[in-house]
Amino acid sequence: MNANDLRITMEELQQRLDSGEIVQFIDCRNDTDWSASDEKIPGAIRVRADDAANYAHSLPEGLIVAYCT
Repeated sequence: MNANDLRITMEELQQRLDSGEIVQFIDCRNDTDWSASDEKIPGAIRVRADDAANYAHSLPEGLIVAYCT
C-alpha cells in the first residue's frame, strides 16, 4: 500500500457522506493554523499530527479522514 491508496478526493468524500456513511474527522492542523481558523468541523477530534498514531486504537471502525495544513 502506498500513500495514494490512503487518499480520497473531496468528491468521493461527499458521495460517501451523502450515502449516509459515518465518517470520523481528525483535525491534525498545527496549533497556529488551528487557532487562527474560524473553520472547524463539528465533531472532529483535535489531535496533533505527531500524536495521531497514538489515537488509532481508540477510533471507531469505518472511514477516518485526517486533515492538516
